Amino acid sequence: MIDKTRLPRHSGQLPAFTPVPRQTQRHDGWTPERQQGFIEALADTGSVKAAAHAVNMTPEGAYLLRRHPQAQTF
Repeated sequence: MIDKTRLPRHSGQLPAFTPVPRQTQRHDGWTPERQQGFIEALADTGSVKAAAHAVNMTPEGAYLLRRHPQAQTF
């Protein structure tokens, strides 16, 4: 269950984050802005599924992105 009593974090409270580079930029893909939103939602919810859905992406896509060779900070 998601703890809805947690306060939203502000981006200044999150660790430094470098978006995972993508071969091609797609408006419906894992853009740098969408990756940042995912990390913020993940910090707030603790749920990969909820965070992915918050940025209109799938949890499977998040796990694939995490396996990218340049995803050290993701």
